[in-house]
Amino acid sequence: MKKIPRIFLPILLAVMLAGCFQSGPSSGPKRNTALLPTPTPTPNISSPLIGTYTTTVTSKDVAGHPELNTGYMQGNAGGMAIPGMWYLTFRSDGIWIAQDNNEYGRQYIGTGMFKIDGNRVMLLTDSKCLEYYVPLYGSNAQFATYTWQLQGNTLLLQTTGDLCLPRHIVLASHTWMRVSQRD
Repeated sequence: MKKIPRIFLPILLAVMLAGCFQSGPSSGPKRNTALLPTPTPTPNISSPLIGTYTTTVTSKDVAGHPELNTGYMQGNAGGMAIPGMWYLTFRSDGIWIAQDNNEYGRQYIGTGMFKIDGNRVMLLTDSKCLEYYVPLYGSNAQFATYTWQLQGNTLLLQTTGDLCLPRHIVLASHTWMRVSQRD
């Protein structure tokens, strides 16, 4: 049996895990994170950022980015439509998940581990951007850093470093409204 070079193992793992993240059509905005694999939890993170938020990405947010129209859906990026309602969850075990719920079925724009340092949140090991955007952005596409500001139930994320354009559009185009303080 031919041995797979080590450099391809993270990419192969990301591709295999990607199939676990898609689910069939949904009947409403009910979130379903049970289909997402759970990396090994880290110690309990205590931060005001922990919780679930929602925002809506519009067609105008992806206008001017023809590289995102890679399929039959407008605003398509790596086989998914970006415009629509999105949910962003930061869990106390150090896992973040950004997924939508549109007419094409539930999709995610990213998931992985995160780390908080003051008003910065670093997104680590994002399999979605690694899976689709390594050819365009290199392996650093899986990492991103944002500053965050929470005022009441409104979360503002601003990019300080993100090579994955679809993730950047979803996370930083609009403010997020908290829908739950639990993860």
